[in-house]
Amino acid sequence: MCSCIMVAPNWSGSMGPFTVITLPAMFVWVSVLIMSDLLRAFLSLTISDNPCSINRRSAVHVVLPTRLLAYSKLRRLDDRLPCRIQPIHAEVKIMQAARVVGPQQLQFDDIPMPEVKDGQVLIQLQKLSVCGSDLRIFDRVLPEEQYPLEHGRPCHECAGVIVESRTDDLLVGQRVIVLPSTSAGLVEYLAEPPSRIIPLPDDGDLSTWVMCQHMGTVMYSCDRLGSVLGKRVVIMGQGPIGLNFTYWMAQQGARQIITVDLLDYRLEVSKQLGATHTINSFKEDVIGAVAEITGGSQADIVIEAAGEAETINQMFQVIRKMGLAVLFGQPHHEDVLPINYDAMMSSLATILPTISSRPPNDPTSHIKHCVDLVAQKRLSLEHLVTHTLPFAEAKQAFQMYSEKQDNVLKVVMEL
Repeated sequence: MCSCIMVAPNWSGSMGPFTVITLPAMFVWVSVLIMSDLLRAFLSLTISDNPCSINRRSAVHVVLPTRLLAYSKLRRLDDRLPCRIQPIHAEVKIMQAARVVGPQQLQFDDIPMPEVKDGQVLIQLQKLSVCGSDLRIFDRVLPEEQYPLEHGRPCHECAGVIVESRTDDLLVGQRVIVLPSTSAGLVEYLAEPPSRIIPLPDDGDLSTWVMCQHMGTVMYSCDRLGSVLGKRVVIMGQGPIGLNFTYWMAQQGARQIITVDLLDYRLEVSKQLGATHTINSFKEDVIGAVAEITGGSQADIVIEAAGEAETINQMFQVIRKMGLAVLFGQPHHEDVLPINYDAMMSSLATILPTISSRPPNDPTSHIKHCVDLVAQKRLSLEHLVTHTLPFAEAKQAFQMYSEKQDNVLKVVMEL
């Protein structure tokens, strides 16, 4: 809150002992001055929006908050009784934030901390993770007028602890996953309402807990596609999202889980998570391999988790007639992709596009369910976190994920 003081000299005219006058007393003081016969001759009746500053014989020094200047009846004194009016600003708390300022370029800035409104909590972020969808902003060459992006973008996988609460629903000290309203999570603090927050247990590594946001999006998609019990499933792409699909299909009792990727290290992880068969699409013919593995029956369900034109077109060639095609992967560089329309139509497939965890008016429910399963030790996500870097090395974290360096799956940034 702004403060206001007036420092005046003693009546001898020297700047000896000072009198400090509080806000109510200051207006009495000013009234006395205005009414004084001595000062009345020296008052000027001009009002300025800007504080005046006269350095000659600083006999009176008045300090006011900025917003008070507009309403003040103080008048500028002439040369015989100069004054200096200065604004005092409320203290602004600063935090560090990063944002994309160009293709594969991140910049750190000091910006004001967010204001916590009624019904919100302030979260001090401690763990952030890079998502494949973030690379659509980090790697792409966007129109020049879009740079620089909003502070904090792009990042939406965030976890931390509540340090201020203005709601009865959440208490200070609670560990949480938070979903930034504008995917602007590359910051030290976020202010969000309870509808964007998932409470976490007091124990366990936050690096693992933040993976529940990631897994929750897959659980939402699988909720929509229905039962997979006894079905043949092909999953195109074994990045972190594809691996989550593999894990969940195994948990749900799929008959065959056939995973496809270009990288052997990812296919090895998919075996550990329950894949019954793996196909390296760089070395093998995907269409022929699926036909052989299924005995010509093809897949009941195909999940596209790579966002590539090649894998989208392949899914309609390995699916059985009237099978279910689930689109989850997002294109990396281009949103418009060439599609084999004839293959798609000939498959008679039901196409189900899903993205993120977006049930109507509730983006948190599946993530909360994932947290519960991990807390009960019925689900394990430690395998996803392969690398950890400090927040100051956010650019390196994004580059590592983008270029698939050092057999990376998920990279977490620590604040």
